[in-house]
Amino acid sequence: MRVLGNEAIQDPTKVEQDVRQQIAERLQTHISANQARKLTPEQKKEKVLKKIEEDRAADTLVAVFRIEDFSRPQWRFKVEVNANQMHLTGCAVATSDMSVVVVEGGTADFCATRLAEHVAAHTRLPAVASDAAPPSDAQARGPSNGIKS
Repeated sequence: MRVLGNEAIQDPTKVEQDVRQQIAERLQTHISANQARKLTPEQKKEKVLKKIEEDRAADTLVAVFRIEDFSRPQWRFKVEVNANQMHLTGCAVATSDMSVVVVEGGTADFCATRLAEHVAAHTRLPAVASDAAPPSDAQARGPSNGIKS
Protein backbone atom coordinates (compact mmCIF):
# COMPACT_ATOMS: atom_id res chain seq x y z
CA MET A 1 0.00 0.00 0.00
CA ARG A 2 2.87 2.41 0.71
CA VAL A 3 4.32 1.79 -2.73
CA LEU A 4 1.17 2.97 -4.41
CA GLY A 5 1.08 6.14 -2.31
CA ASN A 6 -1.76 8.55 -3.10
CA GLU A 7 -3.66 6.07 -5.26
CA ALA A 8 -4.14 3.76 -2.28
CA ILE A 9 -5.52 6.58 -0.23
CA GLN A 10 -7.93 7.86 -2.91
CA ASP A 11 -9.41 4.46 -3.97
CA PRO A 12 -8.27 1.58 -1.73
CA THR A 13 -10.82 -0.88 -3.15
CA LYS A 14 -9.51 -0.44 -6.70
CA VAL A 15 -5.88 -0.74 -5.56
CA GLU A 16 -6.64 -3.95 -3.64
CA GLN A 17 -8.39 -5.37 -6.70
CA ASP A 18 -5.36 -4.56 -8.91
CA VAL A 19 -2.96 -6.16 -6.41
CA ARG A 20 -5.06 -9.34 -6.21
CA GLN A 21 -5.18 -9.50 -10.02
CA GLN A 22 -1.38 -9.20 -10.23
CA ILE A 23 -0.98 -11.97 -7.64
CA ALA A 24 -3.32 -14.23 -9.60
CA GLU A 25 -1.41 -13.54 -12.84
CA ARG A 26 1.93 -14.40 -11.18
CA LEU A 27 0.46 -17.61 -9.77
CA GLN A 28 -0.95 -18.62 -13.16
CA THR A 29 2.40 -17.91 -14.84
CA HIS A 30 4.16 -20.05 -12.23
CA ILE A 31 1.73 -22.98 -12.67
CA SER A 32 1.94 -22.89 -16.47
CA ALA A 33 5.75 -22.80 -16.37
CA ASN A 34 5.78 -25.85 -14.07
CA GLN A 35 3.41 -27.73 -16.41
CA ALA A 36 5.66 -26.93 -19.38
CA ARG A 37 8.71 -28.36 -17.55
CA LYS A 38 6.89 -31.47 -16.32
CA LEU A 39 8.20 -34.75 -17.79
CA THR A 40 5.89 -37.18 -19.53
CA PRO A 41 5.68 -40.74 -18.14
CA GLU A 42 7.91 -41.99 -20.98
CA GLN A 43 10.52 -39.33 -20.23
CA LYS A 44 10.44 -40.26 -16.53
CA LYS A 45 11.12 -43.93 -17.34
CA GLU A 46 13.95 -42.98 -19.70
CA LYS A 47 15.48 -40.75 -17.03
CA VAL A 48 15.36 -43.55 -14.41
CA LEU A 49 16.88 -46.10 -16.80
CA LYS A 50 19.61 -43.65 -17.79
CA LYS A 51 20.51 -43.08 -14.12
CA ILE A 52 20.66 -46.85 -13.54
CA GLU A 53 22.95 -47.34 -16.56
CA GLU A 54 25.24 -44.52 -15.39
CA ASP A 55 25.36 -46.03 -11.90
CA ARG A 56 26.28 -49.45 -13.27
CA ALA A 57 28.91 -47.98 -15.59
CA ALA A 58 30.61 -46.35 -12.63
CA ASP A 59 30.64 -49.39 -10.35
CA THR A 60 29.05 -52.84 -10.29
CA LEU A 61 28.63 -54.66 -7.00
CA VAL A 62 28.03 -58.37 -6.46
CA ALA A 63 26.42 -59.95 -3.39
CA VAL A 64 26.21 -63.66 -2.55
CA PHE A 65 23.59 -64.94 -0.10
CA ARG A 66 23.59 -68.39 1.45
CA ILE A 67 20.04 -69.44 2.28
CA GLU A 68 19.34 -72.58 4.28
CA ASP A 69 15.79 -73.16 3.02
CA PHE A 70 14.64 -71.36 -0.13
CA SER A 71 11.78 -73.76 -0.82
CA ARG A 72 8.94 -71.37 0.02
CA PRO A 73 7.49 -70.08 -3.27
CA GLN A 74 6.52 -66.83 -1.57
CA TRP A 75 10.15 -66.00 -0.75
CA ARG A 76 11.36 -66.94 -4.24
CA PHE A 77 8.66 -64.78 -5.80
CA LYS A 78 9.40 -61.78 -3.56
CA VAL A 79 13.14 -61.94 -4.21
CA GLU A 80 12.57 -62.25 -7.99
CA VAL A 81 10.08 -59.38 -8.17
CA ASN A 82 12.26 -57.17 -5.97
CA ALA A 83 15.28 -57.85 -8.17
CA ASN A 84 13.27 -57.01 -11.31
CA GLN A 85 11.99 -53.78 -9.78
CA MET A 86 15.50 -52.71 -8.78
CA HIS A 87 16.99 -53.77 -12.14
CA LEU A 88 19.30 -56.30 -10.52
CA THR A 89 20.64 -59.34 -12.33
CA GLY A 90 21.81 -62.65 -10.98
CA CYS A 91 20.86 -66.24 -10.38
CA ALA A 92 19.89 -68.71 -7.68
CA VAL A 93 21.30 -72.19 -7.25
CA ALA A 94 19.20 -74.54 -5.14
CA THR A 95 20.26 -77.87 -3.68
CA SER A 96 18.62 -80.10 -1.11
CA ASP A 97 20.91 -78.74 1.64
CA MET A 98 20.97 -75.02 0.89
CA SER A 99 20.55 -72.36 -1.78
CA VAL A 100 22.88 -69.66 -3.03
CA VAL A 101 21.60 -66.41 -4.53
CA VAL A 102 24.03 -64.24 -6.50
CA VAL A 103 22.94 -60.67 -7.24
CA GLU A 104 24.73 -57.93 -9.17
CA GLY A 105 23.87 -54.31 -9.84
CA GLY A 106 24.89 -50.72 -9.36
CA THR A 107 25.61 -49.14 -6.01
CA ALA A 108 22.24 -47.37 -5.87
CA ASP A 109 20.39 -50.61 -6.67
CA PHE A 110 21.74 -52.49 -3.69
CA CYS A 111 19.13 -51.23 -1.26
CA ALA A 112 17.04 -54.06 -2.71
CA THR A 113 19.28 -56.71 -1.18
CA ARG A 114 17.64 -56.10 2.18
CA LEU A 115 14.83 -58.48 1.16
CA ALA A 116 17.34 -61.21 0.34
CA GLU A 117 19.10 -60.55 3.66
CA HIS A 118 15.76 -60.82 5.45
CA VAL A 119 14.95 -64.14 3.76
CA ALA A 120 18.43 -65.46 4.48
CA ALA A 121 18.17 -64.45 8.14
CA HIS A 122 14.76 -66.10 8.60
CA THR A 123 15.78 -69.37 7.02
CA ARG A 124 18.73 -70.01 9.29
CA LEU A 125 18.20 -72.97 11.53
CA PRO A 126 18.79 -72.45 15.25
CA ALA A 127 22.09 -73.79 16.51
CA VAL A 128 21.81 -77.05 18.40
CA ALA A 129 24.34 -77.57 21.18
CA SER A 130 24.66 -81.33 21.57
CA ASP A 131 27.44 -81.25 24.12
CA ALA A 132 25.90 -78.57 26.34
CA ALA A 133 26.04 -79.13 30.07
CA PRO A 134 22.76 -79.88 31.83
CA PRO A 135 21.25 -76.87 33.58
CA SER A 136 22.33 -76.32 37.14
CA ASP A 137 19.83 -76.40 39.98
CA ALA A 138 19.55 -72.59 40.03
CA GLN A 139 18.95 -72.45 36.28
CA ALA A 140 16.28 -75.15 36.49
CA ARG A 141 14.32 -73.16 39.09
CA GLY A 142 14.40 -70.01 36.95
CA PRO A 143 15.07 -66.45 38.02
CA SER A 144 14.72 -65.61 41.67
CA ASN A 145 12.18 -62.94 42.48
CA GLY A 146 13.14 -62.66 46.16
CA ILE A 147 10.00 -64.38 47.52
CA LYS A 148 10.56 -67.43 49.70
CA SER A 149 8.02 -70.17 49.55
